[in-house]
This record gives sequence, C-alpha cells and structure tokens, in this order.
Amino acid sequence: MALAHLKPETLDYLRSIDCVVCNYSFQYGVFVYVTGDYAFDMEDLIPSDLCEVFKWAREQDVIMIKFDEEGFVVDELPLYGDRL
Repeated sequence: MALAHLKPETLDYLRSIDCVVCNYSFQYGVFVYVTGDYAFDMEDLIPSDLCEVFKWAREQDVIMIKFDEEGFVVDELPLYGDRL
C-alpha cells in the first residue's frame, strides 16, 4: 500500500517505541499487523489515518499491510502528501 495513505507523523509513530500495533520498519516503509476490533476504540492512541486504513483492511480481510514507497493506491482511502 502507498505510504501516501499515512500522514508523515503516523509513519514516525509506526517507527517509534510508542507504537501500540505490531510493526516492522524497513528502509522504504513499514509492515503493520492489522489489529483486532479493539483498535477502533483506541483512536486516542492510534492515529486517525491509520484507524481508517485498519477499517478498510478489516473489510477486505487483510491481516498485514506493507506500506511502501512503491505501494499501490487504494481509491477509497485518502492520500496525504506526495509519497506515491
């Protein structure tokens, strides 16, 4: 999935030790485990753009997302910045 679906501060969050979702950072992006339904009640802990991606992913039965500089764009999700 395109990095542009995340705000820059969300990518910083995913790469930080404060992150509450399972993830693995790499040079060009990050892998994120799509958390269970409990995450949708944690919008004060998880950035809203990430919650929106999680909701979309759960509807598609996706359990892992690779956010990448060369990732695909999902028309149903908003884009932030120019990281396509």
